[in-house]
Amino acid sequence: MRTELTYGIAAGLGISLWVFIEFLLDLHDQHLEIGQFTGYLSTIIPIACIYLGLKEKGGQLSPGPLTLQQGLTTGLIISLFSGIITTAFFLIYYHFINPGWRQTAEDFERSQWEHTGMPEEEIALQIEQLKFLNSDTGVIIFNMISSLVLGMIISFFMTLFLRRQEKAQEE
Repeated sequence: MRTELTYGIAAGLGISLWVFIEFLLDLHDQHLEIGQFTGYLSTIIPIACIYLGLKEKGGQLSPGPLTLQQGLTTGLIISLFSGIITTAFFLIYYHFINPGWRQTAEDFERSQWEHTGMPEEEIALQIEQLKFLNSDTGVIIFNMISSLVLGMIISFFMTLFLRRQEKAQEE
């Protein structure tokens, strides 16, 4: 469990730091057209942490590659710790670091939808969904679920990759 905790904390702090740096670079207020894409790059952090955690965990277990169950379990626990940290960070971010962000994001999305010619009724519906996703409840639910789902997907493929890599080294 120490491996999962270590890499979960690393992933959570890494993502939080990434978001904070985006904030400092004004990608959340003045340059949203860039910031809407840079956030996707933060996915590199959990990928790297899960990969490193799986490699370390594989070295701790009996000889042979990690089983798929061991890999998924390890990755999900890493993702759980990461999700808890990032969820707490986002709640702090929305309330104390950048309290105007929710409105800024809503205004930005509205302008994007208006630019595409989306009807006002549909925009209103999208705004309501966005308000829920950006609410404290929405942040907790969406961030935890997305962290676990992304972690499961990453863990699945990383475990298969590491198993294949280890089998190739045995040959």
